[in-house]
Amino acid sequence: MLKRILVALGCCTVATSSWLVESGWAAYASTATTSALPTKPSVEDAVHRPILYAVARIDPERGHHMHGTAELVWDEATQNLTVLVVAAGLRPMQRYLVHLHNFSKASRGPVLYPLQTLDANSQGEARSVTVLRHVPYIPDGGWYIAIHSGFNFDVTMESLASGNVYVLHPRPGEPISVP
Repeated sequence: MLKRILVALGCCTVATSSWLVESGWAAYASTATTSALPTKPSVEDAVHRPILYAVARIDPERGHHMHGTAELVWDEATQNLTVLVVAAGLRPMQRYLVHLHNFSKASRGPVLYPLQTLDANSQGEARSVTVLRHVPYIPDGGWYIAIHSGFNFDVTMESLASGNVYVLHPRPGEPISVP
């Protein structure tokens, strides 16, 4: 999905159409501020309006089976950060807390931003979109996303799955790879 967004911005050479609908962002237009969602900018916008993209592969921890991905889009002009989290392998019909933590997964840093909960469907799949305002930047390698069970708001609670956030730095025509 992030590749489609980058294609729309001209950062990749793979062609795509209707990227907003195909990527799934359009489904969230009614639940998030539309201006905070990524829009297809003109070439002039791409030069004068820096937008950063970051991804995380969310891997299971300690015998758990859930996994997923997170995609982050940061707009320097608005300082809005839009975070899409998609997960599978969850217990059906259960709610999970999701946090953006400071530092790396290995250091188990504190919660930086709480994200929208993941509400698993009957197949154990879920997705959420969170729009955070007044976010000054995305540090490269300085955040991780963690999925927790239940509604225990203790910041030291066990992570069921987590993954480091990596900022993508593609050049025009350069292939995108997720670490």
